[in-house]
Amino acid sequence: MYHTEQQVSNAIARAKSEILEDIASGIVPESVTRFADLYHYVDANRYGGLNDDEWTITDPSEMVELSEVVDAVDEWLQERAKDALLQ
Repeated sequence: MYHTEQQVSNAIARAKSEILEDIASGIVPESVTRFADLYHYVDANRYGGLNDDEWTITDPSEMVELSEVVDAVDEWLQERAKDALLQ
């Protein structure tokens, strides 16, 4: 494992915070429901610091941690969308 659980957790929390900031500032619409949809508005790889040097992938096995971050944020975005429909 290249990244610790704490690093993955921190990246997820940071990505969520950054996405909320972009939604609040109008860069990303409130209606975004998938991580992949973010690419229509921004370089989504920057969220959570995934473009930072500490996330440079040097071995294909390191993609697992990167995928964990993307999957967690994707799940969170989908939950937000469901919650918005219920309101």
